[in-house]
Amino acid sequence: MAKVNAANETKQTSDRFDFYRQLFDRFYLNLYSYMKSRLGGRPPEPDLVAESFARALHGILPVTESDFRLRLFSSANSLLDGAKLVSIEREHALLALIFDGGLTPEEAAQVMDVSASQGNTLLISGLRLRAALGDAAAA
Repeated sequence: MAKVNAANETKQTSDRFDFYRQLFDRFYLNLYSYMKSRLGGRPPEPDLVAESFARALHGILPVTESDFRLRLFSSANSLLDGAKLVSIEREHALLALIFDGGLTPEEAAQVMDVSASQGNTLLISGLRLRAALGDAAAA
């Protein structure tokens, strides 16, 4: 009897994993495109995409594709709202390190514990944001 229960549990786990993999394959590109658009054309961090899926799958029984889609994009939206604020704060911090602290962009990236590439992305985004805010204040 125990072998039958173990076999059934293994089959259910395998079926659930296959179902979740199908959901990932079905929605990954849509979610990625949505997140990129919300971030002003910047690619989302892989952790944000993965966390969106993890939150959508957490604690649920098998669901319909429609239910999952709603949970997935709600999770992504919630994460992006927080990430956008953090990103703006990081851009501001990087600009302050460079312009107020006198650090090079590479040094500022090290201080913020990001790669030089990420530092450059934050710098460019921060400069664009600063220019946009300056244009809005002048108007």
